[in-house]
Amino acid sequence: MAPPPSKEHPLSALTKVFIVLLVVCALLFVSGTVVFVNRQENLTKATKDLKDINQTLSTKVAEAQTSLMNEKSRGEKDRQLANEQIRAVEQSRDQYQQQLADKDVQIANLNKDLAMRALDLNKVTEGLAASEQQKGQMLATVADYRKLIDDQTKRIADLNGALNDVTRFADQADRSRRSFQEQLTQSQGRMTTLEKFIKDAGLDVGQATGASSGLRRGAPAIVGTITDVKDIAGVPYATIGVGSADEVQKGMQFTVIDKARGEFLGFLTVESVQPQEAVGRLSGPKLDQVKTGVEVRTQL
Repeated sequence: MAPPPSKEHPLSALTKVFIVLLVVCALLFVSGTVVFVNRQENLTKATKDLKDINQTLSTKVAEAQTSLMNEKSRGEKDRQLANEQIRAVEQSRDQYQQQLADKDVQIANLNKDLAMRALDLNKVTEGLAASEQQKGQMLATVADYRKLIDDQTKRIADLNGALNDVTRFADQADRSRRSFQEQLTQSQGRMTTLEKFIKDAGLDVGQATGASSGLRRGAPAIVGTITDVKDIAGVPYATIGVGSADEVQKGMQFTVIDKARGEFLGFLTVESVQPQEAVGRLSGPKLDQVKTGVEVRTQL
């Protein structure tokens, strides 16, 4: 059996629960209201902040748009300038390419010219070698000509010496001729006187003159030496150290001997006479041994 209800004003459990719930709801409402109010203030502040931020952002967006437009304008100008620079670079590149092509053509021409010059150089080298060979031949020919000229010069000097000797002998012969002419004139005078004297004496003139001619067997004994030997135009001549002062006459014949060996060398026939010397033509078997100092005699 259930106990009997209490007499005081009792609250039911449901009511207590309801009150508790009501209190809790009130607290929650108050808390919510406070939170709501706080949130409303925060929201208002946040809205204001958002408006400020939005205004700032709008301003910045406008500025950014303006800056973007400016940058876009500058970018367009820079792009145009860059395009112009690119076109200039491309034009320069085209010019450089054209110049490079021209250089290639010039290089090709230079290579061709170099090849031609190399060919010419080879020809010049071959010509130079041939020229050097010809030069060597010419030098050899010049050496031969020089030797020939030297020989001819020596021969001319010898001929000049021979000519001087001939001139000297000719002068001597001319002087001897004049002296002989004078002697002949004197002899002719004496001969005329002698012939007259011989005729007056009753003698034969031809026999008397032949015996006294003095050219060979009746010649006076004259001894001399050879002072000079010359070959004139292929004919051997010699000068002896005796003359008209020693009774030497033109046509007189001397015997040439080597006194040291007692050897006969040849004859000397006088062709010109001077007072102290005479010149005659040599003949005989050993003329190559006739030299200065060899003795000559009219009588052996």
